[in-house]
Amino acid sequence: MSESAETTITDTPREETPNPVTEQTQAQTYSLDENGHNAQLIQCNCCPSKMLKPGTVSLVEKEITLHMSRQRKDTDSSETEVLRHFWFVKDMFTFENIGFTRNVDTSYKYLTCADCEQDVVGIQFLEGPDTDGMYLAASRVRYVD
Repeated sequence: MSESAETTITDTPREETPNPVTEQTQAQTYSLDENGHNAQLIQCNCCPSKMLKPGTVSLVEKEITLHMSRQRKDTDSSETEVLRHFWFVKDMFTFENIGFTRNVDTSYKYLTCADCEQDVVGIQFLEGPDTDGMYLAASRVRYVD
C-alpha cells in the first residue's frame, strides 16, 4: 500500500504559478501519492459515480473559467467562476466514467458525470495550446478513501 502526502492548495492568485502544483499553502487539501498523483478515488459530487481511480492523474494549477451548473433564474446571462486547481487527465480512457457535452464554439467541450449529468466538472480544449488533455476541476468532485 502506498503512502500518501497531504498537499494543501490555496485559491489566492500568485505572481508565478507553478505547474504541476508542488508547494504547500493553506486552504483546500488534496491527497497526493509519492508520485504526485491523486491518492484517493475521485467521484461525482452529486451521485456515487466513480470518475478516476487513485494514482491516475496529477494536480495542476491553471486559471480556467467554467460555467456554473446551477444558474440563477433572475439573470439573463450565464454565470461563470474562475477555478485554479485541476486534475490533469492526459487520456480520456483514464476515466472510469465521464460525459462530454457537444462542442462549445468549436473550441472546447465541458466534462460532466456520465451518470447524472448534474454538474460541469471540467473542460477539454479543442483549439489552442491546451489540447493535450482534459482538466477536471478539483473543487467540483468528491474524494473517497
